Amino acid sequence: MFGLERTLKTLPYHVHHIGLTSLTYSTIFWVLSPVASAKLFSVYRKSPRRTQINWNVRVVSLIQSIFICGSAICVILSDKSRVQSDVRSRLLGYSPMAARVQASAAGYFLWDILVSVLYLPILGPSSFIHGVCALSITMLGFYPFANYYGINFVLYELSTPFLNIHWFMDKSGLTGSTWQLINGICLMGTFFASRIGWGLYQSFNLYRDIWTLWRIDPASKTGLEAIGTTHDASSVSKWLSLTFLAANTILSGLNIYWFGRMVKSMRGHFQNDNDHKEK
Repeated sequence: MFGLERTLKTLPYHVHHIGLTSLTYSTIFWVLSPVASAKLFSVYRKSPRRTQINWNVRVVSLIQSIFICGSAICVILSDKSRVQSDVRSRLLGYSPMAARVQASAAGYFLWDILVSVLYLPILGPSSFIHGVCALSITMLGFYPFANYYGINFVLYELSTPFLNIHWFMDKSGLTGSTWQLINGICLMGTFFASRIGWGLYQSFNLYRDIWTLWRIDPASKTGLEAIGTTHDASSVSKWLSLTFLAANTILSGLNIYWFGRMVKSMRGHFQNDNDHKEK
């Protein structure tokens, strides 16, 4: 379809996973979350449409982050092909287990882009940019390219449950509470560790492997027996490395920007709470 099967050669094996994931999250967003939230939380019923949309987005994000991180950790711990990996297998190898997790991530980002476009005035352009960059990187995994690193980058989402819980606490009248402080510490710790520390470290390893493959094997053919094709290592490292560099730079910049806003927001919450107590 559209020639993608000739470029993203492993995509046909997982396109149904992408579609099913997008459909599942769409159902949660437009049907299950509105109904369940309205019955369980009075604050949802009393909130304006803008807040309800953000609430439903957060519900989907919370479910997705827990599921995708659990799946990624299972692959990291159980996929034996990762243990004896070398430069070529990390960059050009194909792992069905890793690809299934990436397909689930792609399905979520596809849904994320759709919702960001439909509710752009509410969710803002950064949500759309993040979705496009994340989907681009994830889809390139079906080249196949960097399946090994794709799973590592999925762990960006380790901080997302705490981020969503923090938002729900704000809307539920728990701003500045001890519980929110504890959650905030967990949020900032996991966000910095997973998205900035871990993310930049994995990006460095990815670029180092690309440079190594390009340097030691600039024009040879690298076999991918799992899918019965061959790829030119030089062409792969050139155009894919530039794509990954651009997308990762944008995502890293957004993560640093969001971390700064997070620190500012939390300081404001608890400073205001202390001011009220002093009065």
